[in-house]
Amino acid sequence: MVVTDGVCAGCGRPAPLAAYVALVRRHAGLLVLDDTQGLGLRGMPDTDMEYGRGGGGSLWAEEIGGPDIVVGSSLAKAFGAPLAVLTGDGPLMTRFERESEVRARCSPPSAAAIQAAASALSINAERGDALRDGLALRVGRFRDAAEDAGLRLMEGRFPFQRLTLPGAVDLRAAHRRLRDEGLRCVLQVSGCDRRTSLGFLITVAHGESDIDQAIERLARCARGDT
Repeated sequence: MVVTDGVCAGCGRPAPLAAYVALVRRHAGLLVLDDTQGLGLRGMPDTDMEYGRGGGGSLWAEEIGGPDIVVGSSLAKAFGAPLAVLTGDGPLMTRFERESEVRARCSPPSAAAIQAAASALSINAERGDALRDGLALRVGRFRDAAEDAGLRLMEGRFPFQRLTLPGAVDLRAAHRRLRDEGLRCVLQVSGCDRRTSLGFLITVAHGESDIDQAIERLARCARGDT
């Protein structure tokens, strides 16, 4: 059994799912995928769209499927609904439903959470690709502005963007200063590369002025301006 995230939350890189599937199939195994970060963001490959089409998640993006794959995902990220789903081959899901202790150990989702998920899926069907295109533009603006300001960005165009400041700048102090100025970010040590960085979550709710102001404040911290 191979258990993996679809997208690394630390660096934004996608998992090598094709290699994992090939491995489990050589051994009649099972791939268990947590696609919380990818669902609603990644989709079918399209050269004109940064995140692909449809928002179906990492399996869509890698054009992979089969009865030996189980996907569990929270809808609380891209779809903003506080509940999770489990999908997979019919017989396997039937067995899970029969033998799992989820119903004994967990509370059922509320009617509000179910309605939030239904609404999010409806929005995704109607204009999800346009929203993802808008998100890609915002992420691109953030990266371009950061590079123009001489800030060091981590790789990737995942909506969670990480950057570092010059070595002489205390990141903890910078984090406190930015918070006091109303700019909320995350002081993070990534589990995959062990580097400390400031993380910024870009959403479609951010306007151009939000992004420009964030970079301006970061540049002041990098320069040590008071």
